[in-house]
Amino acid sequence: MQKQIIPVDMQGSPELRSQRGVALMLAIMIIAMMVVFSVDMIVSSRVQIEKTNRVKELFAAEYLAKSGQEIAQVLIGVDTLVDSVLSSDVVGPLKQDAKDTPGDIWAMFNILPGLGGDDPIVEAFVTEELGISEVQQDDLILQLRELGGRFTVEVIDESNKINLNYLAKGRGLEVEKMFLALMGCPAEADFLESKRLDATELFYLIKDYVDEDEVAEQKSGFNDESLPYSKMTPPRTVKNAPFESVDELKMIPGWDEEMHAVFAPYFTVFPFKTDGQTKLELNLNTLPKAVLRCFFPNGEIDCKDTYEESLSQAQTGSALAGSKSEIAETLKSTFCANEEEDKDKAQWFGVQSSTFRVRTSGFVGDSEKELEVVYVRDTGGGAATTSRPLISSVYWKNHR
Repeated sequence: MQKQIIPVDMQGSPELRSQRGVALMLAIMIIAMMVVFSVDMIVSSRVQIEKTNRVKELFAAEYLAKSGQEIAQVLIGVDTLVDSVLSSDVVGPLKQDAKDTPGDIWAMFNILPGLGGDDPIVEAFVTEELGISEVQQDDLILQLRELGGRFTVEVIDESNKINLNYLAKGRGLEVEKMFLALMGCPAEADFLESKRLDATELFYLIKDYVDEDEVAEQKSGFNDESLPYSKMTPPRTVKNAPFESVDELKMIPGWDEEMHAVFAPYFTVFPFKTDGQTKLELNLNTLPKAVLRCFFPNGEIDCKDTYEESLSQAQTGSALAGSKSEIAETLKSTFCANEEEDKDKAQWFGVQSSTFRVRTSGFVGDSEKELEVVYVRDTGGGAATTSRPLISSVYWKNHR
């Protein structure tokens, strides 16, 4: 008779078989936990690597944006020096008054796409304009290439905008005339009417917000400066100090996002000059067409041919006026300025730009950094000194 063989896993008591089942379950659980832990470690490592790469890209993008700022400073500085030389006796019969147009050196990078360290334009700029040694040139170009990415430069003339900070020091009359002329254009007036806003009341609300006194202007429509702000949620108070940014206009009652989108491009708050003798002047040669149309509405009718031709030339870099002394005649011949109605408007304008807003962006991979700096340059002539630099910054903001 054949002997029956009993399998090993069937041997033993029921208690032993139960213990073996528990041990198997524990082993499976431990293995599962180890798998989860390993997967978590792998995922965490990958996330950490991605974060590290992201930080690296952000740093590189920021340095590219800063490189753009450095280039913009050089462009503004070179333009200032060129104007200084051309307006001096050194050039003899070629001497001319300093002036700025949209075609000047400071605007040369505005029409270019994003640039990188391997672009011939950047290499030429580094080697020809910066005035540094060949070793420094090679090192700088190599650093730009290693950053990998691209950058953009936009230089915006702030001297063709109405500076609202002059309201903070009793210069309201000049600003008021410009403000109401801008708001008086047919399209702008219709827009204000649709918003149920009065241009005069709006102007005096802005003046009350920044002027030093605490007395409400009668034309603002309120007897108390704080009254319109106390009704807001949450309640606010008037600032009674200069604006720090054009975005602060959103604090004014009635100045909402739509108002800001339409009118903010025509205003600035930089720089704020405390000298009471300093006149608020807009650069006639860089003023937008829309502003000129509002300031001189008769030009489109009475001087249509010269008006349109001159505006088109101005937008391409030609100067409407070559000097301060030519402005009055330019306004008369080009825009048919009325000798009675517009006799004071010639004092609104100059032909130089002293303030620039520079926006630069750096792009590396999926990362982007944007820097915004407002520079003021000395247009008084002479060389820069330690106490009187050629260019100084009055505002800085890191957007991303």
